[in-house]
Amino acid sequence: MAKNHAFGVRGGEKLARMGLAWFISYAYYEKADKSHLAWKKANTYPTRIAAYNAARSYHAEWIEYAQTADGTKLEKNLIGLDQVTIKRMAKILSACDPQKTAVNG
Repeated sequence: MAKNHAFGVRGGEKLARMGLAWFISYAYYEKADKSHLAWKKANTYPTRIAAYNAARSYHAEWIEYAQTADGTKLEKNLIGLDQVTIKRMAKILSACDPQKTAVNG
């Protein structure tokens, strides 16, 4: 998992536990494309899924954040996604129905 650095966004400490690239990858799997499985490359994915589910109230904000995040930091992930792919997936997710993207919390 990513070193425990908080992102500059609400719930950043929670996002740091799963990693921004992993979060986008799993959200993309959940909401856009069930064939996308890059998130499974992290052997800690069961723990990350629990963190993902516990932080649903932040999802919409994190998806927006990912679209403008530092690309060099996005490249540093364990699941093999490049910054262009991550930002493209985040853009697709931002266009999803908000009810699917975040639970009102």
